[in-house]
Amino acid sequence: MTARTTLLTHRAVRWTRIFELHGYLVEQPQRVAAQLGEFSLRARRPAPYGEVSVVLDIYELWVPGHDPDGLWLEAEGCHLYGGSRNAQIGGGRPEDAERLDVDRAKPRELLIHRHPFGLPNGVRERVPVLPAPERWVLEIEELVFRRFLASHDEDD
Repeated sequence: MTARTTLLTHRAVRWTRIFELHGYLVEQPQRVAAQLGEFSLRARRPAPYGEVSVVLDIYELWVPGHDPDGLWLEAEGCHLYGGSRNAQIGGGRPEDAERLDVDRAKPRELLIHRHPFGLPNGVRERVPVLPAPERWVLEIEELVFRRFLASHDEDD
């Protein structure tokens, strides 16, 4: 097993455990393509009894070598070349999503950027450091909770 295969396996397991800890169901099939250095996962939490539905999509592409841009996105002799974290919260519109991207084609200040929840998809904000998976899911849970409270405030 190569270092990149080990890394992809560890990342997929880490994300899956985080999702399960927060009550998400990881959908099949999960895609781990070790020869390409990529994996993707989708997790869903249904919305029974007026709760807010959430769909999380994760994509990561890891390539061998050190991070050429000095972003410190390295592990097991590889670096995160590209990735996307998408949380669709309570609806299907672009404004209902919180996205975080690693995009090496963007200018330096936007290599890591987010598309904030509640704003059009074209809005991008610089993110200085890619948050750990655990921290990102906690941030999403905060958005879900705010959305839940807002929907119940409207009902009152």
